[in-house]
Amino acid sequence: MFDTIVWQYLCNFEFMRLSIFLVITLLSGVNFTFCQEKVVAELPVIISESSGILVIGESFLSFNDSGGEPEIYVFNSLGKLTHTCRIENATNTDWEAITVDQNGFLYVGDFGNNSNKRKDLVIYKLTTADVLTKQSVKASKISFSYPDQQQYPPKDTRLYYDAEAFIVKNDSIFIFTKNRTKPFDGLVKVYGLSNKIGNQTLKPYSPIKLPATSWFENSVTDACLHKNTLFLLTYRYVYVLDFSTRTPKIIDTIEFNSATQKEGIYYTKGTIYLTDEKTFLGPSKLYKISYPL
Repeated sequence: MFDTIVWQYLCNFEFMRLSIFLVITLLSGVNFTFCQEKVVAELPVIISESSGILVIGESFLSFNDSGGEPEIYVFNSLGKLTHTCRIENATNTDWEAITVDQNGFLYVGDFGNNSNKRKDLVIYKLTTADVLTKQSVKASKISFSYPDQQQYPPKDTRLYYDAEAFIVKNDSIFIFTKNRTKPFDGLVKVYGLSNKIGNQTLKPYSPIKLPATSWFENSVTDACLHKNTLFLLTYRYVYVLDFSTRTPKIIDTIEFNSATQKEGIYYTKGTIYLTDEKTFLGPSKLYKISYPL
């Protein structure tokens, strides 16, 4: 969670830089969509720092990030808490993302790494049906390390090893890093690994280059995949990419109407759902954007 004064400063300062980004985007020929995200509901009070979201049927799933309980919360479209599932053999060092595969498995990424110092990065793998019905479950663990990180932490120009976003495609997991470089260079590193339990070293893929405007605008805070369409979330935008090739291409950019700490995204049935964290601006909320594919 950000200090509220710092967050307010960022909101005001970065908004002035928006016009520069718009000129760059329009000149590049990339589509740009202005939107007004609609508030669906306030999140249950227990979810104050939502850093990821899933939609399964009529249910929404989320959790709190660093230091929260190792629990997944299920709620409905009215923001009413309907179920809580605790992961018995897990800690919440810095949970940052949640996703699901086509075989009924759910994954929680405990790989938040603000200072780029962590060596205990892990993804918890669970059965979705158990999470939705049981009070507590035990998870399998996928531990990993970055193959190109040599220092803990690295120099300011190499602060690439925080992550708040991942997806599952077939039997592979893809992690998209949250860039914290100083100066900010807009590079999103992409890594792959198997969805099998055990210790793994990530496989690097071609990075994604977002505009190097600022960390506030273009650091990735979550991701989701719908068929071959990849959605990357930042505090200011949703980037829509074609994920059918080894080098994803940006095909649209959605700008938010409001600047809040949005860290959860999921796409289903023509709708983008978003969650943010509680700040001085108000409680955590569930938002939606109509976006037919």
